[in-house]
Amino acid sequence: MLLLSQVYPCNGQQAPVREIVAFAREHGVDVLVDSAHALGQLPLDVQQLHVDFAGFNLHKWIGAPPGLGFVFIRATQLAKIEPHMGDRNYPLSDIRCRLYVGMPPLAAILATPAALDFHANLGGSEAKAARLAALREYWVGRVAALPGLRLLSPREAEHGTALVAVAIDGMSARELQQALLNRFNLFTVERNVGASDVVRVTVALTTTTEELDQLVAALMVLTREAHVL
Repeated sequence: MLLLSQVYPCNGQQAPVREIVAFAREHGVDVLVDSAHALGQLPLDVQQLHVDFAGFNLHKWIGAPPGLGFVFIRATQLAKIEPHMGDRNYPLSDIRCRLYVGMPPLAAILATPAALDFHANLGGSEAKAARLAALREYWVGRVAALPGLRLLSPREAEHGTALVAVAIDGMSARELQQALLNRFNLFTVERNVGASDVVRVTVALTTTTEELDQLVAALMVLTREAHVL
């Protein structure tokens, strides 16, 4: 089995899922796709991906309460997953006998329809993707050429997402993250891309251009200081 992230959480890069699935299938390899950062951020049709198994998160980009998600198992692959602890509440042909959740978070589940309605009222994933791409390019396009700043995310809109990884020569990821937080009041997170520790900057639907102006100004100051040092 091959485990694949549709959107890499370290730097937001989109994986060519369909092409990878097709290659894996030629070699008899099943594919499990982690779509936690794809659902709600990007237009998504799980049937078009041709994956065997997939997991989805409902709080990252749909806006449902934390702790909610769902699993996709292609019908032809269902027999490969044993029923949970011999579950007999549902027939073997029913996906629900593959997972036992104990006491379900009923309040969170009951809030999910409202989150899905809000997602739809915003225009769905297509509208969200356009908004996030515009915000991303608004700041990335202004810092990409800064001396000493490295972008470790794709520049092309069709390969990138709202998540962007950056690094500044002469600064550790921790130093950069702490400087953005303590000096400029900007929240980012440390992540690892290959052999590099980086800072991941993520725009949200509610992010304003004024906030991104603040980010650009901060990166200009920090790259200049690192270059002088």
